[in-house]
Amino acid sequence: CQSGQWGRNCTSSCNFNCFDSDCDSQRGSCLFGCVEGYRPPHCTETCVNGTYGQSCSSRCSSSCENAECDPFKGSCYKCAVGYEGPNCELKTFSVEMNSFRIGYAIGTLVTFLIILALLLVKPYLVQWREKFEKPSIYDQADALYEARHNYNDTVEEDNYQDREDIYQNCVVIQPEVDQGTEEYQNLSEYEFVKSK
Repeated sequence: CQSGQWGRNCTSSCNFNCFDSDCDSQRGSCLFGCVEGYRPPHCTETCVNGTYGQSCSSRCSSSCENAECDPFKGSCYKCAVGYEGPNCELKTFSVEMNSFRIGYAIGTLVTFLIILALLLVKPYLVQWREKFEKPSIYDQADALYEARHNYNDTVEEDNYQDREDIYQNCVVIQPEVDQGTEEYQNLSEYEFVKSK
């Protein structure tokens, strides 16, 4: 048979997936293997999962999910966990944490931040509290003025009432003057009582 023919009377053509389109003249199996994506012997079927390339002689990358790839070029359909890129050649950094670990990490971080905030704010809180607990000189002067003012108001009111009482209960007493002397004629009641 001529190149590219096989079978009885060389009437059958070699499969076009045979490399160099040449096959065994009696059985029709490809002599030099198959083109990319097909498997021997007759190159009529595509590569099984996990293989690719000429005569399916190459294995798919372990970075492909389930080690499955395109039978012609070997590119992954999908990357396995921890890999990325067009051919899943790049390893990704991933930390697998369950929800407890994530919650614990977040709780610890929040607690740390609260403690840090309190430590940073404490000096300002102490100053603020001291400012309101210890009045300034001006506040003390105002308080003293208010105390005196209130005292004066109270004293004036008391005196006013006392005076009112005095005038209501006041009786004019004429001192008895000794006929022989005129000492007491011009004395007030207070002076008169005091002189006695």
